[in-house]
Amino acid sequence: MNSIVAQSNTQTGILIEGSSSAYVSACSSNSNLNGMDVENTSSVIFNGNFSAERNFVFGINLGATSSATVNAATVSASRNTLGIQISLSSSWFFSNPAATVQANNNATVGLTVVSGAHLFAFGGTLITSGNGLDGLDIASRSGIDLDAGAQASSFNNQRDGLHVEELSMVNFFNNPQFSGNPGFTTIQLYNNAGNGVSLLNNSQLHMFDQAKVLAHNNTGLGIQADDGSSITLINSSIQNNPTDILLTFASRGDFTANTIGKVSCDATSLIRGLSGKTCPLP
Repeated sequence: MNSIVAQSNTQTGILIEGSSSAYVSACSSNSNLNGMDVENTSSVIFNGNFSAERNFVFGINLGATSSATVNAATVSASRNTLGIQISLSSSWFFSNPAATVQANNNATVGLTVVSGAHLFAFGGTLITSGNGLDGLDIASRSGIDLDAGAQASSFNNQRDGLHVEELSMVNFFNNPQFSGNPGFTTIQLYNNAGNGVSLLNNSQLHMFDQAKVLAHNNTGLGIQADDGSSITLINSSIQNNPTDILLTFASRGDFTANTIGKVSCDATSLIRGLSGKTCPLP
């Protein structure tokens, strides 16, 4: 579909279902119940720009093992109740360094990956800002993998920049010999009203090779890990938060080549890589 405007419908503006597929370029879906809904093992491929604004529920929803692929395109979801939801074992793939996804100024969460779903970025840019709750929310055995110099920014949200819970996982990595990109895969988390990162309920944030996290100037914590969650942190800068890293209730931190301000952990937690420091730390 090309140059379609779906607007002011009482139901979904663009519905793709029943093992169907659609190629989208230069389209928008505004002021509907949902902007775009992809269901029942269907797929959408963004070859050109798409925007979903002011929809009553979702800007974009993937459900029931469906998929989305962003090629050299910008996909934007703004001023919806929830920007983008990837759910029910669905997947979202950034296939091109020119792929950009923006989920800004939504009433609740910018982008959520939930119920066994997954987001994978082989390069590209992800921006979530100005949302009423979390910028990025990963829950219920779901995950994000960022590779090949992908860049993610989550800032000015009213709760957490990145919120991960319920046995979910976030991985950042870049092997230049494989990806061909000599840079660092990076996530920036700043000026959020809650934490830069919250890891809860046995969730994980792991980093490998050329990757880094920059978590600065959040109102809450830089990074929180609780209830058996774990952090592997390399090449990163976690500074200028009230407490930069806090580990509690059997959580674990593995730190290599970072710049970190204040670290705190209780007697049930474990850390390594900070010279001369063990838990508990005040």
